[in-house]
Parts: sequence; C-alpha cells; structure tokens
Amino acid sequence: MMNKKGYYYFIELAVIVIIVVLIFSQLPISKPVHAGQIETENLRQVGFGTLKALDDSGFISKYMNTTHFQNSSFQMLQQGIKAPLPKTVIARLEYVYNSTTCYNESGAFGGCGVNFTGGLSTTIYYTFTNRTEPITIKLYLANIFETAVKEASG
Repeated sequence: MMNKKGYYYFIELAVIVIIVVLIFSQLPISKPVHAGQIETENLRQVGFGTLKALDDSGFISKYMNTTHFQNSSFQMLQQGIKAPLPKTVIARLEYVYNSTTCYNESGAFGGCGVNFTGGLSTTIYYTFTNRTEPITIKLYLANIFETAVKEASG
C-alpha cells in the first residue's frame, strides 16, 4: 500500500510540473518598447506618407525630369517635400539616379551621405521607376528636440 501511494504522488507531481511548463511555455514573450522606437516609427510613417501623397498627386512627376534628371526643379521638389512635414522635424533630401548617381537636395552632383546620428532619426527610401532608370528619393528625418538634446549633452 505504501508503494502505491508514493507512486501516485510521484505521478501527480510529474503531471502538475508538465502542466505548469506547458502553460508558461505558451505565454507570449513580452518585450519592452522604448518610447524612442515609437517616435522613430512615427517619423518614418509621416515621411513615407508625405512622399506617397506627393507622388499620388503628381507633384513629384511635375518637377522631376525623368529623361534628363539633372534638369529637374530641385528647389521646387525640396520646398514641396518639406512643406507638409511637421515643424519639429529636420528634413534632408538626396536623390539617387540609376542606383549609382547621387544628387543632394539642391541638385548638386555628389555631396551625398547625410548622417543623422540622433536616436530619433530615420531614413525613408521612396523608389519609383520611369522609362529609363529607377530614381530613389532618400528622405532623412530627425526630431529637432532629440537632436538639440544630443548636441547640448555631447
């Protein structure tokens, strides 16, 4: 009789352990979300939404010369792309033509490679194709307040 009681006790204990392990193994793993990640994602969505809206409205194709890209109206593109963005955002543009040739936001050949090192910064790549080569608009966005805090502390 004693052996059977000990045996059932061991089985009950093993079943409880298995059930507890199964319950805990099925729980989702929670990851803390840093507030900066949310703000960076919001910046990315605002930037992409702005470029998409301007492309859908025909603004980009109106001022971008797809056959002779260097003859595009870079000043109008710069003003039109930056105008709808929030005033709390620093924005820089670059244009990459045929995957190798880079123009800065003023239309100067080369001089690319904007680097925002702030925590609240993001880069949006908006690529579209035309009759000849693909054109990518690189929109760099950084939160003014985060940049000012980093510059003051660093």
